[in-house]
Amino acid sequence: MGVVYLAHDTKLDRLVAIKNRPAEVMDNPKGRSRFAREARVLASLNHPNIATIFEQLEQAESTGYLVLEYVPGQTLAERIAKAGLELNEVLSIALQIAEAVAVAHEQDVIHRDLKPGNIKITPEGKVKVLDFGLAKALGDKMMLICFFDMLQRPSRYCVTQLAKQAEELKQKDVTVVAVQASKIEKKDIDTWIKKNSIPFPVGMAQGDETKTRLTWGIRSLPWLILTDKEHVMRAEGFSISELGKELELITGTN
Repeated sequence: MGVVYLAHDTKLDRLVAIKNRPAEVMDNPKGRSRFAREARVLASLNHPNIATIFEQLEQAESTGYLVLEYVPGQTLAERIAKAGLELNEVLSIALQIAEAVAVAHEQDVIHRDLKPGNIKITPEGKVKVLDFGLAKALGDKMMLICFFDMLQRPSRYCVTQLAKQAEELKQKDVTVVAVQASKIEKKDIDTWIKKNSIPFPVGMAQGDETKTRLTWGIRSLPWLILTDKEHVMRAEGFSISELGKELELITGTN
């Protein structure tokens, strides 16, 4: 979402693309967060097939701009609609897109809106992947994993307490995942999830339960594991009442 303008950078004497976010988007905290995330994601990526970001400008809370590399040419959607593509062109374009996506994935970035309209092809045949506004950096959130057993009261309590804190944890950039660490009928756990309105993903341990617990170092249930934003484990085996303290230790807040 947003309008893109062609502009002239008078300092460096070059054409640039200026992408703005409408006031109705920037007035929304989620909209501002997405705008800032797009700038961070683009700044982390450096590849000939990914459009470069030059600068992020915010004049006020209600206005924001990204100064981007200007890419001349047509979008892939326009190119297909106008004249179609020869096989050799298809292979060249696909390879360049794959290289751009591979570099993004190496940086733990998923585009999430990759489509012909977001692919630009220059007159020389160079492909540029655009619009990382929906991109997700996998490492931009802490992760809290709760291994539990639905048939044990302390385990159930831990998960339901996390459910009550889900919105607060989301605001703190914490992704919560629960894992049923013992064998149980899927329909039973699905019923329990629905009954208790658990708002985060709940998976089930696959294969050998003992091996799963050994792999994750689980000594008792429930077993909480907390990672930082780089998905490096920072704490494990603590109680739900200690979660706030553990988050403070990671984020440095009081």
